[in-house]
Amino acid sequence: MFRQPPGSATSILERQRILQGFRRNWTVVGEFSYSTLYQRETQAFLGDLKSGRTLLKSDPISARLGYFWSEEHKHRTQASLIQLVLLFSSLHERYFRQIKPTDFPESFALQLASARLFLEGFNLRLYAESIRENTFSVTQTVQLTCTLGSIPAAEIQAFWEFLFLFEAYWSITKATLKHSFCTPTFHKSAFAVDGLYHPAIGNPVRNTFQQPENETVFLLTGPNMAGKSTLLKALGLYVYLAHLGFVVPATTCVLPFFDTIAVSINLNDNLRSGYSHFMTELLHLKTVLENASGSQKCFAVFDELFRGTNPDDALDITRATINGLARFPN
Repeated sequence: MFRQPPGSATSILERQRILQGFRRNWTVVGEFSYSTLYQRETQAFLGDLKSGRTLLKSDPISARLGYFWSEEHKHRTQASLIQLVLLFSSLHERYFRQIKPTDFPESFALQLASARLFLEGFNLRLYAESIRENTFSVTQTVQLTCTLGSIPAAEIQAFWEFLFLFEAYWSITKATLKHSFCTPTFHKSAFAVDGLYHPAIGNPVRNTFQQPENETVFLLTGPNMAGKSTLLKALGLYVYLAHLGFVVPATTCVLPFFDTIAVSINLNDNLRSGYSHFMTELLHLKTVLENASGSQKCFAVFDELFRGTNPDDALDITRATINGLARFPN
């Protein structure tokens, strides 16, 4: 989710609505948890089953004979099935069945409905009750084995992908509530954030940033250790998190939708390509200029621009760069 931004304002808003749905259902999912051991064992068991690495007889008579001749095979299979039932039963009864699909966008609601149907196909309540009463029989073992054999591998894979996506959204929601992050609002031209801070700092100073009308370039100055780089990093993080559809470490925030985001902080020379630090800075600037010269909106951050050359040249080039960038409306 971090490496692949949604790519459009519509997709971003849909992800925001998914996170809002999690907050509305927090009384249900707030204590979300499961046995990671059971999850790993169950995923491996189903993967081996569908890939053919583990062979289970789907014919009831053959399966019974196999369990009759090999007590070890029976116990190993039953142990895997018990882990599966306990994991799936817990996820279904405690979380997926109680969540309100109407609190989510249609796309996520459909995924939730598919996960419910997948779990309901196992007759989990009956098997879970037998396991609790220690009466999980060979007959039930054969029945469940036959059920697993009839499920397409694609459906199993889709369920795991939904579970991990669900957990990712849950983690983001938990961070939202724990740290009081806010949901960004997108606007055609307004760019303002209040109470912005860098979440990696233990006792941060919050800042306010607001774009004056018709201004597109900002020059930030100050003494060493004043927090310039920290503010730039916080702004870059804020913009990127907003474009992921996530919440941001601020009190209130509004920003435009940017088609490209370019951050130039702590650039180094590139020995492999033979580029000096100064050349690396120029190439990065060239990329930003190419992105900003068209109709798309571009957000760019430069930290100590042209420090790779001497101070006199750096001042002249920086002045030319600022005056040049100021001509680009986007």
